[in-house]
Amino acid sequence: MVAGPALLPTLLPLIIPLAVMAIPLIDLVMAVIRRTRAGKNPFSPDKQHLHHRLLEMGHSQIRAAFLMYAWTGLIAGTAVAVAFIPFVYAAIGFVIGLGILIWAVKRPSVSKATSTDLMRTGAVR
Repeated sequence: MVAGPALLPTLLPLIIPLAVMAIPLIDLVMAVIRRTRAGKNPFSPDKQHLHHRLLEMGHSQIRAAFLMYAWTGLIAGTAVAVAFIPFVYAAIGFVIGLGILIWAVKRPSVSKATSTDLMRTGAVR
C-alpha cells in the first residue's frame, strides 16, 4: 500500500483528468442548479454558461476560450505542482495565477459596445 509523500504522485493519473475537467464540470453543475431553481428543465438551453458570461463582459470569442483554458491550466498545473514541490510554493503560485486571471477577466479585450456592433454587422458570431 502506498502512503505518505508517495501517495500524491501515485494518484496523479486520477487527479489530472479531474483537474482538467473541473471548469466544464463546474459550469455543468451551475447550469443544472440554476435551471432547476428556476423551475426549468435542467437540459434546456440558456445563455448563462461561463463563456456566454465572458462574452457579455466584452471579451472576444478567442479571449473567452483562452481565459477558460487558462483557468483549466491553473487548476491542473496546481494539482501537478502539489505532487512535486512543497505545498506552500504551489499555493503561492496558485494565488499569483488566480490574481492574474481575475485581473484578465475584469479587463475585457473588446468594449461591450464594440462587441455588440461587431455581432450586428455579422463580423462575429
